[in-house]
This record gives sequence, structure tokens and C-alpha cells, in this order.
Amino acid sequence: MDLTSFSINFTALFIGTVSTTWALTDSTDGHAIRVWDQFGDHLRKIEDLNEKGVWDKWVERWVYLVVSSFSQPNKKIETDYWKEKVLEQSTWKKFLDEKSGKSTPSSDDDKARVAEAQKDEYKTTLKPAIKRLQDECKWAYGRYINKDVTWEKSWLNSWSIRTKGGENKSENYKYWKDVFIGCSDKGDNNSAPFYWLSSSSIHLYEKNDKTAQNKS
Repeated sequence: MDLTSFSINFTALFIGTVSTTWALTDSTDGHAIRVWDQFGDHLRKIEDLNEKGVWDKWVERWVYLVVSSFSQPNKKIETDYWKEKVLEQSTWKKFLDEKSGKSTPSSDDDKARVAEAQKDEYKTTLKPAIKRLQDECKWAYGRYINKDVTWEKSWLNSWSIRTKGGENKSENYKYWKDVFIGCSDKGDNNSAPFYWLSSSSIHLYEKNDKTAQNKS
């Protein structure tokens, strides 16, 4: 499907294709669509961390995000918001290194960090940090992708809302790259669909009205 057809048939592609988790309301055309509605097939469910399989899966992802400073660009967290607020990378990297006895950025050492973090003895300590990651994913899943949605609900303004900073498209694209790396099933931005928010897909989501685009 070419991008023009995609844009024209925007609503038809989304309604009922993935999930009914979010009510399709609050849009001026009556078809509000959130990130989860459209991209849920690519994203992790926010499941109960008390379940062993769920816990291990999210801990593994969290560890790789914490140590992602040395990862390839497609798996590397970029925004200070995610590094400092969501993950507290420097604090938890030190914790993981101390507990695992590993300090180098290697695949084997990362696996050792994961195995150590998954031990039951650390669950009480780590649970708030893992929950914070889940909460950020959940918040991102609830952003609206419609062109006509209000400023505070639109995924076009997520970085500004979370950081209380000014408008910054570049940082917002990085925020959504971080979301895909942190919250998707694969954890790899290279696997993001072409219509995931980025500089190359922005034209699908912005109004033509410049006043509306610049609303703050």
C-alpha cells in the first residue's frame, strides 16, 4: 500500500484490527485510535509481574535497556527522559555490575546480568523499577494517533508532556524510538512498522493546518 492510500484509508485500517482495550472515543470524527489499537501486534502486553514467566521476560528486557549505552543504534535508548526517569540507567547499571560481578559491555556479561537480576532474592528490590518500565509503556500505548486529537492526548507531543519541555519534534521521534525498543516484542527499532512515528512518517499524522500543527 502506498503512503497516500494509507493516509486516505487511515481510520479503516485501524478500527477493530488489534484490540478493544481502549474505547474508541474522544475524537472529533468519532474514531479515536490509540497506539495500542494500531500497533498492539508489535507491542508487549502489560501483564502481572507476579507471574514467573512475565517477571523473567520483563526483567530481561529491563536489563538490556539499562545497559543499552553500548548497544547498536537500533537497540540503544536515546532520550535523557528514558535514560534518567524511566530506567535510571547509571544507578541500576552499577547495581547489576556489582551483583553479577561483570563490568564489560559484552553479550556474555549481559546474559550474566540478566540471570542475576532474575533471581528471586532481588525481586522486591527490582520490582518498582520494572513496574516503572511497564507504566511508561502503558502510558505510551494510550496516546492517540489521530490527526484531530487534542494536544495533550496526541502522540505528537509525548516528549513535551513527559518532560514538561517545549515543542521538539526531534526529541519526540527519539522518544517513540525508545518506546519501541523498550516496549515492543522484539526490542529492536529496525522491526518497527513504517508508519510508527518518525521523521519519515510524520506526514501521515499531522494536519495540513499549520496553526493546528503548532498548537501548544
